Amino acid sequence: RLFVASITPIRPDISFSTNERINSFNQKMKEHLEGSEVGYLDTASGLRSWETDPPCLNTAYSGGDGIHLAPGAYYVILRQVCEQLVETLKVGGYGKDGLPYGYENYVRADS
Repeated sequence: RLFVASITPIRPDISFSTNERINSFNQKMKEHLEGSEVGYLDTASGLRSWETDPPCLNTAYSGGDGIHLAPGAYYVILRQVCEQLVETLKVGGYGKDGLPYGYENYVRADS
């Protein structure tokens, strides 16, 4: 199965693009992929700082230049991707220990 991930946010002082353009592109891509064989993964939401308008890259996840991500950001993305794949029933199975994961057996870590 093929998935397309969203473009991640940037700092507001970056000149080559804006978060408004990125958000618009992500929304259009999500809408375009609905009903197709290609899935859409939102990797942007967890990286945003909601204290700005529009929301931009949270400084904790900036690699320093406002575009590239810090190592900690990839843990956020990994969690988002795993949760979305399981919640949309795109993955599931049994681990090496024989315990089921995914589908109805999945329990969110923050529950």
